[in-house]
Amino acid sequence: MSRLLEELTLNFMPGPTGQRLTADGRDITDAIRTPEISMLASAVSARAVVRAYLLNVQRPIGASEGGGFEGRDMGTVVFPEADVKFFLSASENIRAQRRFVEIRDKVGLSIEEVQRDLRRRDEQDSTRDLAPLRAAPDAVMIDSTAAHHRPSGGPDVDAGQGVGGSAMSGRQPQLFYRCIFPPICYT
Repeated sequence: MSRLLEELTLNFMPGPTGQRLTADGRDITDAIRTPEISMLASAVSARAVVRAYLLNVQRPIGASEGGGFEGRDMGTVVFPEADVKFFLSASENIRAQRRFVEIRDKVGLSIEEVQRDLRRRDEQDSTRDLAPLRAAPDAVMIDSTAAHHRPSGGPDVDAGQGVGGSAMSGRQPQLFYRCIFPPICYT
């Protein structure tokens, strides 16, 4: 795994609908949002060598370029020194509905299967030893269950309150960072 990561180059590139993630020059943005990769990412990201690699990618981007970051350990591991942190959550049913809408044209899963996968990923991520899913102690908790859900995938949260809309979709609960001007980040 170490050798593979040493040879891997991840970059963010501007795209027509936002940032795109490339691996060795190949756009993988859509691929990493599939249910299969989501579950695999949960298992692989629990490995210390992978966490170390990702930290070495994420932190410099946040420090130099800013931008929006989402992930299950953003406020506790990746950017623990952020001035303000928000932990977004929603009911399991709502999260499954949002995720189902996001992926229904791409994969043949039922909403029940989507909900089961979300539950399994939450369990894996919240019980792992390394970088578990949890809210930072100083995070502002936001339950987005009743939030208007934009067609682009995320709950519509008032940017005037310090949180821009995000592409959280069915991946809640997660931490969300909006780096306005490094090192001032919002989770």
